[in-house]
Amino acid sequence: MRTPSDIGYSWGVLLRRCRLFSALLSFSLVAANAFAAAPNIVLFIVDDMGWNGTSALMDPTIPGSKSDFYQTPNIAALAASGMRFSNGYAASPYCASTRASLMTGKSPAQVQMTDIKDAQPGSVRYTGGYTNLPLTPPTPEFFDPTQLTIPRLLKQTNSQYQTALFGKWHLNLPSSITPLASGFDVASDPPLPPNEVDPWGVQQISNLANDFMQTNVANDKPFFVEVAYKAPHEPIRSRQEVRDKYAALPPGTVHKSVPYAAMVDDLDSAVGTVLNKINDLGIADNTYIFFVTDNGAPIAYSSNAPLREGKVTIFEGGIRSPYIVKGPGVQANSFSSVPVLTTDLMTTFAALAGFEGPTPQGVEGADLTPVMFNGGALPEGMDYLERQYAQHGEIYFHNPHNPALGATWRVQPASSVRDGDYKLIRQYGENGNPDTYLLYNLKTNISENINLANSMPQKVAEMKLLLDNYLESVDASFAYDVKAPTQLSWKGSQPGAAATAWRSTIDVKYKARETWNLGTATETPALVNVSAFQSGLSNKAFSFDGNDGMKGRFFHVGDTGPRQNTINVGTPDFDRSVAADVWFRADNLSHNQILLESGDATTGLSLTLGDADANGSFNDLRFRVRGASGDALTVTVPINNFANPQTDFINATAVFSDNDNARYIELYINGALAGRVDGTLGSAASLLWDGYDDAGLGKTGGSGLGANGGTGALPFNGAFTGKMAEVSYWNYALTPAQIAGNYNAKLDAVSFGVKAMTGSTITPLARPTNVALGAAESNSLQVIQERQHRLANALSVDGVIVGGQTANSGASFNPGNLAAGTDFTSYLLHFDAIGAAAGNSTITGSVTFAYDIIGVVTAAAKLAASDPILGSIGQYGAAADRGLLLAGTDFITISANRRTLSYSLTVANNDVAEFRILTSPALPADFNGDGLVNASDLTIWSSAMGKTGAGDANGDGATDGADYLVWQRSIGASAGGTFAAGAVPEPATAAMLSIGAIGLLGVARRRVA
Repeated sequence: MRTPSDIGYSWGVLLRRCRLFSALLSFSLVAANAFAAAPNIVLFIVDDMGWNGTSALMDPTIPGSKSDFYQTPNIAALAASGMRFSNGYAASPYCASTRASLMTGKSPAQVQMTDIKDAQPGSVRYTGGYTNLPLTPPTPEFFDPTQLTIPRLLKQTNSQYQTALFGKWHLNLPSSITPLASGFDVASDPPLPPNEVDPWGVQQISNLANDFMQTNVANDKPFFVEVAYKAPHEPIRSRQEVRDKYAALPPGTVHKSVPYAAMVDDLDSAVGTVLNKINDLGIADNTYIFFVTDNGAPIAYSSNAPLREGKVTIFEGGIRSPYIVKGPGVQANSFSSVPVLTTDLMTTFAALAGFEGPTPQGVEGADLTPVMFNGGALPEGMDYLERQYAQHGEIYFHNPHNPALGATWRVQPASSVRDGDYKLIRQYGENGNPDTYLLYNLKTNISENINLANSMPQKVAEMKLLLDNYLESVDASFAYDVKAPTQLSWKGSQPGAAATAWRSTIDVKYKARETWNLGTATETPALVNVSAFQSGLSNKAFSFDGNDGMKGRFFHVGDTGPRQNTINVGTPDFDRSVAADVWFRADNLSHNQILLESGDATTGLSLTLGDADANGSFNDLRFRVRGASGDALTVTVPINNFANPQTDFINATAVFSDNDNARYIELYINGALAGRVDGTLGSAASLLWDGYDDAGLGKTGGSGLGANGGTGALPFNGAFTGKMAEVSYWNYALTPAQIAGNYNAKLDAVSFGVKAMTGSTITPLARPTNVALGAAESNSLQVIQERQHRLANALSVDGVIVGGQTANSGASFNPGNLAAGTDFTSYLLHFDAIGAAAGNSTITGSVTFAYDIIGVVTAAAKLAASDPILGSIGQYGAAADRGLLLAGTDFITISANRRTLSYSLTVANNDVAEFRILTSPALPADFNGDGLVNASDLTIWSSAMGKTGAGDANGDGATDGADYLVWQRSIGASAGGTFAAGAVPEPATAAMLSIGAIGLLGVARRRVA
């Protein structure tokens, strides 16, 4: 995915800028006097006014671009004395989205606010437009008041600027997100006066703006003031006197509403109040005045004809805006056909204030001054206005919502791009259907009623590519089908670009679903380096200190009820199955700990650690799911039977199957099933657990701990202390095979270090996760690589191998200890005949390892004791079933060179023969364990680069450039200590490998987070 940090200006852009210099110089001289003193900037932004909502003609070629009924003499006078952008647009068909975009210079898609702030889970707007529909829209994120905003950028440009916002802010959720917190010096939105006194308080807002201007003129300070009227938003508010005026006028063909016309009239008077004050203060020759709307008019109150549709849609009626600018250097009564956005205002204001640096990262808006100071036309040599993430200055709209619906119609999630005269709209396919494309030539068909998509497929393809690239670049979030199988995976080695979040490595095109937000201040987990024997596991992990936590969006797996009463809704998803997977290492097991949770006491799920058996050790893992009806399923298992969760990372996988014919809850430890509880079958017993409360990692994320209510065994409530390397989530139940595969993917290949086998010897196709009696049967001796590691303490073994040896019924290996600090690779040799028929099986054969055998463990007690040290299999079974007893003609022989083990064993068919072999470690750069260092190992290194320890040659736990240098120095080396000349690349090949490998050092890009 392209990110804002990945994207810079190309050489072509730089060269084009050079060519433009002489052209720009001419009109910059025109504006020079304007910068003698920092100019004042006044922004009028009105609420829900259509493109044709004033008596000022917006396009000289379209008579219908002004109202045929509303009278706005002050706005018309402003237009006549300035420039009208005929192709002016609000950034969004929603008020809050446009305001957030305007304030930051970023698109609503990039700021993740494509709907109004109030559409939070559980709200009326959310349940009405987000739930029980074919596609679930992305929830708007709260506005970040700490980011770069217009007032902050102006102050960075000139510290003398005074800034104010009066009127509608509409970003105040939570209430702490205010204009003052976002950089303004002054802000006020007073209560509304009575309608007959001042409808919508428009004069009140103008008076506040006038007082602010007067104060700053008196103090000789440049200022920026945003005058944010709430008119002409519904409900209609107007004075009787003005309604009488319009009642006496003949109605228009397009506009007829007397109350609405009166509301617009009062708004115009309020605009006039500010314009008159600017003249009275004598600052008109150093003040730029802008007039825009936040979105088009709702057609139930004011028609946008000849434009199609209105507010909440990305047809022209929903987004085209009256867009006027007046000020020094701007040609009076001029028009510009250059497409512009309200997003462009931040960049333009900064340019007017004298900002000279590069466009701040992520700011998408274009600087409009070249057009403003050139009579409305692009200067010679300038083909388009430059916007970050827009290849040729195109403008984009993203509306992934169901903003309005009825029994026979619905506004579908959609996105669009305008490139020149053409506009492409993509309506997202629902219920598995493909997307629909609409292509219009706005120059000839402003009403968007002639779809050219079928007749111009090449144009559609070109614009689709632009739209796809743009939405990817700004990290746009999309509506999703809750039925679609979805996996999210978080890896410590790939946390994402943001320091305050953990981003999924799997892109599901919805930022909030992909993100765990780190706690603030003292509650922030630290990202630390870790070393694990699992070579495929992340080499970094988040460290939780018992106070830290992360918060994420609630887990969504199904519909809350029947689909809504509208067209093409499809069938609901009532299967609320889910699976979650955590790789963790506990710092201690002395208290209750939350690993993962979603929901609250009423509904939800949780995976927690505690002391279920009251033995003083908090080593019991509990998974609980509770539905809205109060029913719950709970399973609890110990986590330390065959592993040590305080020294090694262990893998816990929780599964809930909500299938009507197979309802159950399961817990797996290191890939092996550790516990299961079956639920009630049938549709009536489905557990509606996915409520709206935030999810938490390491501690409670929302208002309560998931599933912490009702009867039965409740979750263990306490903050986690330890490391989390990886976390995954699926909106479906995983199968045992999938869980085993996921677990084994983190380990070395099951055949790692095995060079050759004869007779009854095999390596299984996949490492079993359960080798208890009867669980991994085969009529061959299975050789299973377990781990590569270093002994922390001395290890007692049944045979210390220093040369050729044989063990049989009358002779044993030489027992002893392997010293602490010994590096090793361990293998489990396991025989469990298929079936349990009476009698015995005799197996013979051999296995040759790539490295020297250094130890043998055959006794059942020592096998069990060494499981947490040498093992990696989730379930070994009862100790009494294990071990190796040599009797009769049985033997094990280790060759003189300590590489080959030969055997002949007779084993009862209802028994298990099992022992361990330890070999010396692989060569530092022999990543595949074949005993050679060659190009195959480079492939493994490159795949693990910056992610896991699979290519770690120097033992620091990370795969990085230093390990490549070890590989480069070792290439051609073999386990026998000789230099394999045939494995050495030709000089040219070696050079290419070196160049390619070093190039890989910079390939791991991260998305915006």
